[in-house]
Order: sequence, then C-alpha cells, then structure tokens
Amino acid sequence: MSTNLGNRLKSLREEFGFLQRDMAVKLDMSTSGYGFYETGRRTPDAIMIKKLCNIFDVDADYLLGRTDVRKAREEEIYNNAFHSISTDGLSKEDIDMIQTMVKRLRDNHNNNN
Repeated sequence: MSTNLGNRLKSLREEFGFLQRDMAVKLDMSTSGYGFYETGRRTPDAIMIKKLCNIFDVDADYLLGRTDVRKAREEEIYNNAFHSISTDGLSKEDIDMIQTMVKRLRDNHNNNN
C-alpha cells in the first residue's frame, strides 16, 4: 500500500481532532488495526475505503492520493462523464440536444430527491 493513503488518513484524522481509537470505534475495529492503515501495514478494502470517505467527506480518489481535490463537485463529475462519451459524427445541434436532455434528467432527479 502506498504510504500516501496512510499519510492522508493520519492528516484527516488529526484535522478532525480524532484519535486512532476514535477512528477504530467509528469503523468497528481495533485501534491497532486502524493504526496499521496509517502506517501502511494493512490496506483497507473497498468497503472500508467507502466508510473512511464518508467519515471524512472526501472522494476515494483524494483518499488514495490520485488527486488533491477533496471532493469533486457534481458539475465537474457531470462534465467529465459527458466528455467521455464519443460524439464523433454528431452535429453541434445533436450534441446540444443531448446536453439539454441530460440536464433535464439531472434536474428532474435532483428535484425528486
């Protein structure tokens, strides 16, 4: 495991004012088990990564050291997803129509939640 994850965990834990034992209680594990995450002796599984992200309100990419952005904004996620779709062969009008449809679907989803 990269020590980057361990460093991020320790930094976030200290920023939030938690002790290792506080984290262990939150994660329903032993204090030494959590400490192993910070020192790199153990690697958290996907479920544990999700729990850690929820506790610290960060994205997994930040926790894993893939980015320095703690939490991507919804608009950035949308733009990245949209730009990953191939629009080869489509007219500007077609692309605009798709963007409008996606925006309406997203707005409807947000209004229903």
